[in-house]
Formats: sequence, C-alpha cells, structure tokens
Amino acid sequence: MSNCENQYLYVPRTARILEIEELTDKEKRFLLKFDNGTEIGPGEFVAVYAPGIGEAPISLCSSPFDKETFEIAVRRIDPPEGRHDEAYVQTLMNVTTYIHTKKVGDTLDIRGPFGREFPVHELKGKNIAVIVGGIGLFPGVRPLREIAKTREDFKKVFVLFGTRSPAERYFPRLLDEWTESKIFDVREAYERLANGEKGGFVTGVLDAIEGCKPEDTAVYIVGPSVMFKPVMATLEKYNLFDENVYFSLERQMRCCVGRCGHCRINDVLTCVDGPVFSLKEIKDRRLWEAL
Repeated sequence: MSNCENQYLYVPRTARILEIEELTDKEKRFLLKFDNGTEIGPGEFVAVYAPGIGEAPISLCSSPFDKETFEIAVRRIDPPEGRHDEAYVQTLMNVTTYIHTKKVGDTLDIRGPFGREFPVHELKGKNIAVIVGGIGLFPGVRPLREIAKTREDFKKVFVLFGTRSPAERYFPRLLDEWTESKIFDVREAYERLANGEKGGFVTGVLDAIEGCKPEDTAVYIVGPSVMFKPVMATLEKYNLFDENVYFSLERQMRCCVGRCGHCRINDVLTCVDGPVFSLKEIKDRRLWEAL
C-alpha cells in the first residue's frame, strides 16, 4: 500500500523552492521545503500540481534521511511526434513546463509522498547493484543516497548507469564523488560517445557483478521499460533470486491514490501497490505487460 496514510494523500502542501540546479538543457533539480514545517515522510514519488493545468507524478531524488528538505528532478517534456493530442502526454508537457518556469523563492503545490520504495533496509549484508537507464537515475539516486549513509551495512555496491550521451550524464557531481571516493563501483555506458563514435548500452557494464553470489546479491532496475528485457536477459547467467531482483514500474500514473485506474496492470495499481516490485511479485501477479 501507499506509504502516505494521512491528509496529504488528497490535500497538497505548499513547498518553497530553496535551490535550483540545471542538470541539462531539459532537466532541473529542485530543493524544496514545506512552508508549514512538516516533514516529507517516506515514499518514492510526489504529485506536483500546476493550477489550471493538472498534476504529474515526480520521483524523489533526495535521501530518505533528509526530513526537513527534499529534492525532485524534473525533465521538461516537449511535444512528442504524433502524440500532441494525447491528454496524458499533454498534461505532462504542460506541468513539467510550468515547473521549469519556477525560480528560487517560488512555491510548488505537492501531494504525497506516495509509493513503495526499493527496500534498502531489508537488504543489509548483500551486494547491491542499482541498474539505471537515462532519467531512471532520478529515482535511482534516492536509495543510493540511503545506502551511502549506512555503507558499512552492505557488501559491494554498484552503480551501473547507461544513457544516450555524456551530455545526459545526470547528477555529474554525485557520480564523480562516488567514483573518486570509491564508496560505490560506478560503471557508465553511452550509446554515443562525446566524439560522435558509437558507444554501448547499460547491458555492457552488467558484468561488474560477476563473481557475486546470487544469494547475496540484489539488483534494482529503473529506467525506460525498453531496457527491462535486455537487462533481464543479460542477468540470467548470474542466477539471481527472483525475490532479489526489483523493478520500478513507473507506468502512466495520474491520481497517485488508485482512484483513476490509469496505471492498472491486471488487478494491480502501480501507484498504490508499487511502483517498486520484485521479479517474484511480477511473476506471481502476472505483471508481464509492464516489462
């Protein structure tokens, strides 16, 4: 069930923008704090409301240990070819554009948080591999920041990141910090290198976990659904346990509280029952269409 079991399921709180960082020409990171002094609470994402436009679910990228402030990273959605009239896409475009117009000192209306997170606290003593594609790094950063705070509780920790080009190397300061400090084993893959030459995909760096015992290893896969099957196929040779393989199925969530049914997969509501599911749950509950 959703982690948000209070009035903020339906009533937004006003959050003030304390800091804005331009990650790329389309992505920005926002540091926020609620005006009423309440803490953010546990969860995987929030709903950001744009007056007169609508709402959009946005992943949290701050550490769960951060209580008074929280961070979201937002990609400005531009008109996709051939889908200008699709209501869901149109709302995402307009809400994300609205958020990108905001400046430090402005406010955003936030509902939540919502959703089940990657269960870091249940995986102590294991090797952890966070496998991310593109802006999947936004929600992927959240458990990594949690792990970094209690690094001694885990064995090897891998950050396996793939995206289209080095220009889309989101959170460069964090990636550099983790690489230089060696707190995590960071491997990066780019479809197109800076010099224009052909690169590779995130599947090409998954061999980092070779030698890790299956019973002692958990992976978290988050990114566009097109990456799921290639990643699963590549991981097969490592014989990982289904209960230790997790996906973030961030399908087309709208209301975030299970009322609209837009994110339904069979009898499962992604926004309420997920968005993080183990492979065992996906098999048991027959959620294959999401992969």
